[in-house]
This record gives sequence, structure tokens and C-alpha cells, in this order.
Amino acid sequence: MTVTPWNKNDELFASELAKGHAWQLYVAMKLLQRGLVVQCSKLELWRTESGLVGRPPIEDFTKSDVDILVGRDRVIPIEVKSRRFAFRTAKDYPYKDAMVGTVDSWEQTTTRPEVVVLISQKTRAILAVNVADTFSNWTIEENDDGVRGIASERSYCCPLKHLRPFPKLVEWLQQMETVCGL
Repeated sequence: MTVTPWNKNDELFASELAKGHAWQLYVAMKLLQRGLVVQCSKLELWRTESGLVGRPPIEDFTKSDVDILVGRDRVIPIEVKSRRFAFRTAKDYPYKDAMVGTVDSWEQTTTRPEVVVLISQKTRAILAVNVADTFSNWTIEENDDGVRGIASERSYCCPLKHLRPFPKLVEWLQQMETVCGL
């Protein structure tokens, strides 16, 4: 069976985008509950007259989209990556490294995230990676994505020792607001 890649399959694209957006909102609400100023990207989909899912072209969408912005004076861009497997901490993360994004998407984006958040769809646990502090330790690995129909793609992977629990992320974000005089 041939799977149409997600960026050429409107229904799959819309489904995956909506799921991802729901997890972005979940993380945004958790940050908001901790007293942080949060902006979340909007979900933009529509139905065409022929019944297909309308959406911005994937190339334009991925270049400028930022999942979450945190802060007032110094805004921190955050990328949210939901994962279909269970984890609660870096110690029980089921892989040797954490995939934080494709090389292509990182090279093409106009606003790079300062933080990548990984959230388990099974446990709702949130782990975070500070990009500036860890990027030099990332590796590039080939991986497959059967859900989205991607046979082989180069992705950045971060060693698990750099994953931080949600309270540490909140603490860092609050410190950044204090530094900026909020």
C-alpha cells in the first residue's frame, strides 16, 4: 500500500495539523496557568466548494509558523512536538535520543525556536530542550514516519541528558521575564 505523503494529502495534513495544534494549546494553557504571558499560533483550515480541505501551502506555513510565543518584552518562540509514546521523564524516554525536528524544517524556518517542548500523548508529560544550550550536542539521524508517509528524513536528535522537566522550563521562562523587567 502506498501512502501519500502528508504534505500532499489534504485530509491527513489537516488531521495531523489539528492534533498538533491541540497539543500546542495544551502546553500553552499549562504555561498560562503558571502565570506566563502566552500567544499560540492559530489553526487555519477551511473546506473548498469541492469538499477538499483548504490550507496554506506547506512551504509557506512551515517557514513562518511558531507554535507558542512566551513573554512580553522578550518573546521566546517555542516549538511543540507531541509524541505517540509514553514517557514521564528523560530517564524513561524510550529512545536513546529525542528527535526535535527535521533538518529541512530547521533550515527553512524564519523564526527558530529557543525551546523545543516534547509532550507525550499517552501521559501528558512535558519535557523541554533549550536550543541554544544544547544545539552543539545534537546529531543528525535518518528516520521514517509511517503515519505521514515519509520514507526517510534527516532529523535533529538531542541527547536525553539535555531534556528538562516542565517545572524547570517554567522556572527558566519566569527568569527570562524577570531579566526583561516584567
